[in-house]
Amino acid sequence: MPSLTRPTADRLAGLLAASADAAPTHRPRGLEGAGDRWACGGLLRTGHRVDLGRGPAVFAAARDTLRRWGQFPDWAEVRAGDCLGPPPPPTKGAQLCVVARGGGLWWSNPVRIYEVRDEPDCFRVAYVTLPGHVCRGEERFALTREADGRIWYDVRADSQLAHPLAKLAGPLVRRRQAEFARDSLAAMRRAVAAADELVPRPSGPATNLVVA
Repeated sequence: MPSLTRPTADRLAGLLAASADAAPTHRPRGLEGAGDRWACGGLLRTGHRVDLGRGPAVFAAARDTLRRWGQFPDWAEVRAGDCLGPPPPPTKGAQLCVVARGGGLWWSNPVRIYEVRDEPDCFRVAYVTLPGHVCRGEERFALTREADGRIWYDVRADSQLAHPLAKLAGPLVRRRQAEFARDSLAAMRRAVAAADELVPRPSGPATNLVVA
């Protein structure tokens, strides 16, 4: 929901309470396959990933960042519970409010986590939109360590503009979504920079940012 001023903790808590028993506005279908294309049902599929480096220190730092929602840029944040303190680590079934600034407004977007996967070579979190979200769809943040030791951070989403104001300013909203992905990748690179310096990088040219 949009507002001219930053939403208070009480307002966010009320929004989460109102959507506690609400059905999602989208049925998750998974986010595999190529990004930056139109998916079924009028949803736009976007996908961006970045090479974070190699080594256990890099993976541990990246995983810790995702568990405390540190992948969000400085103009967006996650709120949960009483909306006063930092959100807890992601848990399946938990409800959150993603608060973001854009177009001179504050947007409060309720979501519900439907997947948390925590394995030795993979950590990922995915949530689906609830009533009141500016869009209809799902989003996933994934950390993967491949067989060669390379660690990738991946942001994917299926989304369709839902709020009347978002539809009116469609290109601006889509641009903000692209900025979110770009800034999230940058936040993760900063989070693992110190750990990455401890691990020798492979020689030769490498592509660091990938749209997939």
